[in-house]
Amino acid sequence: LAQILAIFGDKNLNILQQVNKSRGDVAYNVVDVELVDGIDWPEVQKALTTVPEVISSRFILGDTSLGGFGYAVNDPEHGYSV
Repeated sequence: LAQILAIFGDKNLNILQQVNKSRGDVAYNVVDVELVDGIDWPEVQKALTTVPEVISSRFILGDTSLGGFGYAVNDPEHGYSV
């Protein structure tokens, strides 16, 4: 969780709300981040998804699709893919 929050902090993104739940070795995080202009969201998603312990991520940005991302996977055999 600290690595995930550090990525948002490095981009100066304001976290509005967060939920963290776990069961055994698997956990999920829902993070509501302030939507600001000038952020390379695909880059943020790649940084989050390539944290070694992260399996996948899903981005939902506002009411309209900003394109180029959404669901991403960090597969041990094939690496990062959107």
